[in-house]
Amino acid sequence: MSIPDLDHWAKAIVALEHTGDHAGDHAGDHAGAMPVRTVLVPSEAHAHALRLALLAHAPHALIGTRFLTAAAAARSVLEHAAIAYEIGEEARRPLRIRKVLRSRPALVAYRADALTTPGWEAAFAGTIEQLELAALDADQLAALGDPRAQDLATVWRALDQDAGPSWTVPRMMNEARGALERSSTAWPFAGPVLADVPLTIDAAHARFVRAMPRRVLGMAPARPQPPRALDRIHAHFGAEAAQAATWIPAPDRPSRHAPRRLAGALFTSPATTDHGPPPDTDTDTNTDTDTDTDTAIGTDGTVTLELHASLDEELDAAVRWIADEVFTHRTRLRDLALLAPAPEPWTTLLAERLAALPWPADRKAFYLAAGGRASATAAGARLLAVVRAIEAYLPREAMHALLPRLRLAGRDDHLSPAAARSLITALGTAGGSPHRPDGAAQWCAAQRWTVLAADDRRHALAPALAALIEIVAHMQRGGSLEALWSAIRTFATTHVIISHEIAPLIDQLDAALRLLITGEVTATLVGREAVTVIATVLESLRLD
Repeated sequence: MSIPDLDHWAKAIVALEHTGDHAGDHAGDHAGAMPVRTVLVPSEAHAHALRLALLAHAPHALIGTRFLTAAAAARSVLEHAAIAYEIGEEARRPLRIRKVLRSRPALVAYRADALTTPGWEAAFAGTIEQLELAALDADQLAALGDPRAQDLATVWRALDQDAGPSWTVPRMMNEARGALERSSTAWPFAGPVLADVPLTIDAAHARFVRAMPRRVLGMAPARPQPPRALDRIHAHFGAEAAQAATWIPAPDRPSRHAPRRLAGALFTSPATTDHGPPPDTDTDTNTDTDTDTDTAIGTDGTVTLELHASLDEELDAAVRWIADEVFTHRTRLRDLALLAPAPEPWTTLLAERLAALPWPADRKAFYLAAGGRASATAAGARLLAVVRAIEAYLPREAMHALLPRLRLAGRDDHLSPAAARSLITALGTAGGSPHRPDGAAQWCAAQRWTVLAADDRRHALAPALAALIEIVAHMQRGGSLEALWSAIRTFATTHVIISHEIAPLIDQLDAALRLLITGEVTATLVGREAVTVIATVLESLRLD
């Protein structure tokens, strides 16, 4: 069915047929039993929006309605079928591929020695991920007969054997779909299923949805309409689903409602901007809809367009609009949204400005749908600077940026950038490098500190520098990922000047690294390679 907006989603949930399945009962029809439904959503944010829509249109439908993502549904199927698995393989896969390639597998088209150079792990990981999303496996790949495909299949088989029950999300969906195809009783939920089907759906997701019993497809009409996306929907779900996903503009007619005119023309090509909004799928008469006698009456204040001279000015205007809506017009925060052309740098900069507004204490008043890039925050940038400096053996250029961020023991101040440069010049060392790892210890060499005997800052800075050099020495000795991360975490919270926001960042980074630490694949990950992994995870981390 075509479901263009939240209101129609709420009505579709209420309209789900109930043909005898009840909570806790997969057979029989019991009078008065509570109806149950399952709604597949892209994320928990969508589920929350749908709950609010149901609360407004049909509060009774919240009872018995279960909201799940496709990944959560796959996990439920696997657990119901008593299939053992572990999550988090996405994080482990590049390291696991490196392990497989270093074992020198027997290949046909590729030289095993060449595959140990940097970059091949990411290339193989990305390719295998795309093949999993396409619901393919190593055997199907090998059947192509192409030597390169055969080599990739060889690496893939070794990868799966080494991973065991550790699966990626596409692998989980493929395995869950197999369980449903073998037995319909593998589906653990009673009642019908309303599945949101995005235009970007991949084959693994689509086949899993198709295997669900009593499913109803919900299609949001696409604007604009990428032909390949509609072809994908047609291939996976048939012509009816593709038709439901096709937006058909209403006949040309002017509208006096500015928001409806904007909705009708948004994301359309210039050739169709005179068309009205998509047709209403309801049969009920809507008194707010346009009639043939409606005429455009000009601006009414509901839609405005502004042109700003710079990004900074544009961000300030967006935040002022939020403040005016909330504090002046008393608009609910949940009814407001800011759309950005890309997650970075807009969302991070907007979040910083929004956080400065006078919200109630201890309450975060906004939500970033894409998450905030951890390394873009002050705490994340400083933590990344520490990790990168350790990874590079404390070179002079890294210490220029790091020393002003270190705490001075027994003092409330810190070194200014100018004072840090003067100190580094006086010490007269270039620090270390991957080619001169022992140079890192020169920062605390006794003969170098004697030139600063009259400056008590050397005593205040010495504990932080000594701790930093000890971590580098631990890295040189081949410390494990867990041990090095523990040392870096302690150093950051003890010796680095970081605001209170470091706590949630550290916790989330710790959770991401624990997925690697607890895996067997990281047993050989020691020393500088382990520190590089910490930096890579931190750079890719997005805060909840």
